[in-house]
Amino acid sequence: MPTDNGWSNQKKLGTAQFETVHHMGSSSYAKFTGTRSLFEKDAAQAVVSITDILGANGLVQYWDIECTATTAEAGDVIRFISTSPLPNFEFEIISVSGGDTIRVLPISTTKPAIADQFKTFGWVTKVASSDGSEIVTIDPAGLATEAKQDDQITWLNAIDDNITDSNSILTAINGKTATLVSGRVPVDGSGVTQPVSVASLPLPTGAATEAKQDTGNSSLSSIDSKFTTLNAKDFATSAKQDTGNTSLSSIDGKLTTLNAKDFATETTLAAMSAKLPASLGQKASSASLAAVLSTEQEALIGALTETAPASDTASSGLNGRLQRIAQRLTSLIALIPASLGQKSMANSFAVVIASDQSALSVTQAALAVTFQEDTTVTTAAETFTAPAGAKSVVIQAPSSNTVNLRVRLSGTATTSSGYVFEPGRSEVFPFAADVSYIAESGSNQTINAHFGA
Repeated sequence: MPTDNGWSNQKKLGTAQFETVHHMGSSSYAKFTGTRSLFEKDAAQAVVSITDILGANGLVQYWDIECTATTAEAGDVIRFISTSPLPNFEFEIISVSGGDTIRVLPISTTKPAIADQFKTFGWVTKVASSDGSEIVTIDPAGLATEAKQDDQITWLNAIDDNITDSNSILTAINGKTATLVSGRVPVDGSGVTQPVSVASLPLPTGAATEAKQDTGNSSLSSIDSKFTTLNAKDFATSAKQDTGNTSLSSIDGKLTTLNAKDFATETTLAAMSAKLPASLGQKASSASLAAVLSTEQEALIGALTETAPASDTASSGLNGRLQRIAQRLTSLIALIPASLGQKSMANSFAVVIASDQSALSVTQAALAVTFQEDTTVTTAAETFTAPAGAKSVVIQAPSSNTVNLRVRLSGTATTSSGYVFEPGRSEVFPFAADVSYIAESGSNQTINAHFGA
């Protein structure tokens, strides 16, 4: 039975299962067909993509070939060109979708690839006359016309007439030409002067030679170029001489005026020299030129006794500004330690550790372990004094004791107040302070303390 996927028993996908035929005789049947030809519809273009379309049986039923754009229709043909892997292979188009996707049957063993070139062709039926002869339409553009053929006939007749006239002239010339002698035309030179060709002739003494003429020509050429240069020169003219005379007259007048001037004499120059320092460099006041500051400059510098301004930004002269700077320096010096080296807190700069300061390494000075012992402990409180720099203390009541002891750090122990140390007890305290101790009763009890860093 036929389905949307074709006839499952014959696998003729995309084609009709049956065709209509006609009875042609007692045992013959045929189908009427017209003569058809292919014509090119689209120029060559490339495969953009190709997709396998699977059927219900999981096999490839169609190839969807995507191109840039196409005018193809169902029933047209695509033909791969000779440069592709499927040269001249044709596929009948089953359908066209989107104006750029062509569906064909996968009838070749080789699958087209992206960028393969193909052209699209359509079918056209040839036209015939009633007697069956094929009608051919010829494009008249460029074909010969009767009028042009008439022109050609006229030109050919003219050429033929000219050839006839030429033959007559050549025949007349041939009748007037002498018979050749040894392949040459004989010439009668009598009665006329004949040209003579010679390779060389003897020259008279002193005759000009080609070499000397070349030398003369070179000299003449050099002279000609010098005249050309000379002609380009801007020679003096009467007008230019007049201009020069006018300038000289003006100069003469200026010199006359200059001579009348009262120029400095050697005496006046010597007097001026005596008023200048004898040499360059700093000199004493008595040996220097007198000078005075302008009133504007004096205001900028300030008086010698100018008072310092009240603030760092207040206006003042240079002397007042320097006094203000000196005052600020004096105040700053007072805030700096008087000398180098370690000082007391009151004489040192105040500093603070930064909030993001990393851990600082601190080195504790070495402290020798201090051992203290009392073997005559009674009900009267006594004290072990902690050495400077001590960080811990170990306290021990030997097992030989007969009564409990009481111990306090940074305080005074009593017979009923303080840590209770039974005979044989020892404790390590991770801090150090003066140790007060006492016996709850009795006498001659023993206690010892080890102070360490």
